[in-house]
Amino acid sequence: MDAHRLIIPTIEACRDLPVRLVVCAVNAPIPENYDLPANVRVATWLPFEDLFKHAAIVVTNGGYGGINQAFAAGLPMVLADLTEDKIETTARAANTGAAINLKTQTPSVEQVRDALKTVLEVDSYRVKAKQLQKTYAEYDTVGIIEKTVLELADRFYR
Repeated sequence: MDAHRLIIPTIEACRDLPVRLVVCAVNAPIPENYDLPANVRVATWLPFEDLFKHAAIVVTNGGYGGINQAFAAGLPMVLADLTEDKIETTARAANTGAAINLKTQTPSVEQVRDALKTVLEVDSYRVKAKQLQKTYAEYDTVGIIEKTVLELADRFYR
């Protein structure tokens, strides 16, 4: 992972915005000599379920788990990546109306800043994200999986 692909452009996009940015850089270390703005904090790992309680928007490379956790928390997103399954996951997330897909692996500072401003200023992104949060809350995914496994076990292993 290279912090210059999405993390550094996001930090630079937020440098002069009236926001606080929390960066979770698991496998993409920030260069040691990088001038980190005062409104940015960096961690090598954070539990999203705790962090997202305090967030207004998520900027992510579009991993399946992160997208689902953000939508479950009712958060709109800005997405950027073209690797692995992320072409599809970012496209699907954007199709919900709760995210902007930058359709690049290396967005410019301006692309990130413009997308952030759009998501923060246009209510429809938050509204769609909150609708998704309600939908996610209606499902007991673990319970559904457990029920299915037990039914299959009963059916095939009597």
